[in-house]
Amino acid sequence: MYILHFLTPKANTSFLEYDVTIRQALEKFDYHKYSVVPLIDKEGRYISTLSEGDLLRFIKNDNNSMQEKAHLTTVGGG
Repeated sequence: MYILHFLTPKANTSFLEYDVTIRQALEKFDYHKYSVVPLIDKEGRYISTLSEGDLLRFIKNDNNSMQEKAHLTTVGGG
């Protein structure tokens, strides 16, 4: 079997442009249930891959209000 059999055409692949906001990325991940998405530039060239872990690390490291809320909220939501 050839590897081309397993590849998805670019036109059928979901992606994010490199300048989308964190919120837009989170919404796309949530709506489509993605765990990783390729990032592309304005010309449609691959830059890198964005993962849920990348977004979680950003929120953990760069959002003081979220960190404060995390200290007060249990995993069960209470």
